[in-house]
Amino acid sequence: MPPPGGQVLHERGSSPEVSPTEPEPPAPIATAPLPADPALQKTAAEGNASEPEKQEEEKKVDPCAGTSEVDYREGRLVSGTVQVLVQLLVEDSLDDSFFFAFILCARLFVKPHDLLGDVISLGESLADNTLPSNKERLASWLPRIIELLRRWTQQFPYDFRDDRVMAYVRGVTHRCVLLEADVSDILQRLLDRLQRLEKHEERLRRLALENVTVDVLEVCGESQVLAEQLTVLEMERLSFIGSEEFVQAFLQDHQRLDTKCTNNLENYVAWFDRLSYFVATHISQQTKSKGRAKALHLWIEVARHCLQINNFNSLMAILAGVNLPPIARLKKTWSRVDRQELVILEAAMGPSSQFSGYRSLLQDAVQSPPQLLVPFFSLFVKDAYFLIEECSQQLPNGHIRFESFEKLSNQLLQFTRWKTTECPYHRIDSLAFLMEAGCVFSETELYLASFEIEPPEIEHEIESYKIYKSRMS
Repeated sequence: MPPPGGQVLHERGSSPEVSPTEPEPPAPIATAPLPADPALQKTAAEGNASEPEKQEEEKKVDPCAGTSEVDYREGRLVSGTVQVLVQLLVEDSLDDSFFFAFILCARLFVKPHDLLGDVISLGESLADNTLPSNKERLASWLPRIIELLRRWTQQFPYDFRDDRVMAYVRGVTHRCVLLEADVSDILQRLLDRLQRLEKHEERLRRLALENVTVDVLEVCGESQVLAEQLTVLEMERLSFIGSEEFVQAFLQDHQRLDTKCTNNLENYVAWFDRLSYFVATHISQQTKSKGRAKALHLWIEVARHCLQINNFNSLMAILAGVNLPPIARLKKTWSRVDRQELVILEAAMGPSSQFSGYRSLLQDAVQSPPQLLVPFFSLFVKDAYFLIEECSQQLPNGHIRFESFEKLSNQLLQFTRWKTTECPYHRIDSLAFLMEAGCVFSETELYLASFEIEPPEIEHEIESYKIYKSRMS
């Protein structure tokens, strides 16, 4: 829901009318209420001794009760207008939790480049104009903006892939003669991060063109090693997902985003599907029933090891792979496999009661840090989506729900801790490459392979076989 008139610093989708290097001073912003100074309270009381009852009443007023622009509850920020929250960001940006929550979620109401432009303009308006020289006036406000940029580039670096954001950054750097070393360090760290990202994305594009047909069993038949290598791959891909991508994906779904900024999140979701089909393809490629049973048993064991090392995403992908209809229908193959281990895994990770079994395992793992943890990503995204939906809905008074911002930021800060945990396993390039670039059948190819292994017997399978065969001809 778009905010009512006057509640955003720029209209969604618009760019500032002024040059990014010379931002226009923002419209007047209401001052957020601050706790009263005891010294001022004492002075007021002494100068108004004729009204003791009124003074006593004023002392009982909660200084954090809020105004029409911002609301507090028991000293905690609950909601406010965009303008006031931007002011709090600039004037009191030392609060890490506030900074992360606001920069993460404010994009639901104002685009990052517009937000940065307003932050810079507000910072400049706070300059001490009583100082004699321009250098001293810059020094009165610019260091705070540089600190904001440092945090922003560290926590949400992908925002700076937008040329409109970088235009404002260049405008700031032109003024930073006194802080040149600090700004250079910020920009160098940002450049290094973005270059690593581009290298990662280019590697994924090249992998998508590969189609390796080597059998995994010929390279490695040890389930524990395969589980560890899958974990290495999960952590590599997980580490490149920006927290802001979750919110950007929500905006993209609602057609409120003018740039595509969710590549890494989408690649990771696609990786889950690829792994599921890779497992099913590997099983169906075995020419003999004994070989298929061996492959099926191997992947169940890999899933078991994934559970033991908290790699829940690979675990779920493998379970999905062995339960795909083209594999699930192979009765002769399954007759050779002990299902007991699979039954235990499915009970632990099943969807009943909104994945209560998995959530219990996840909670146990979270309470025993620090240790590696790869969440079941699709469910994590679903949970985050509901919180983002809540964050996007303004209150009747036009406030945005900062309390909801904090809920989402806590969840994504936890995600940040997971993705930055050091992986204890070393990459085996040949094996990792095989699992990333190995042959994966399409749904049609998988069904045809399944029907070739065990011909269709019942009517709907016979009809399906005809349909899939016609697609390939």
